[in-house]
Amino acid sequence: MDSKDLIIWQDIGNFNQQDLRNCGNTNWLKLFKRDNPNTKQIACVHDGNIFQRYPFLHAIREHIDQIVGVHPASYNLGSGYGIPTSLIVNPQDLSRVD
Repeated sequence: MDSKDLIIWQDIGNFNQQDLRNCGNTNWLKLFKRDNPNTKQIACVHDGNIFQRYPFLHAIREHIDQIVGVHPASYNLGSGYGIPTSLIVNPQDLSRVD
């Protein structure tokens, strides 16, 4: 991977986790290795089921500098991996919510 200042992994949930667990394919891990140690990598998490739906985060946690949760359910979950977490709320129309 070429050197970058910042890499944001928008949807890391699209890795085929079933294949990764059953076939032992670890080639995808190379995506997270940095040529430049100063390059920061941020992973966006879209739900509160990080441990069930993103189990591979354990394998890449040393390469991820920050987790960004996009709603309160995913905000504090990065602490389970020892990765700092921030919240960037997705704008939602809540005018119809009681």
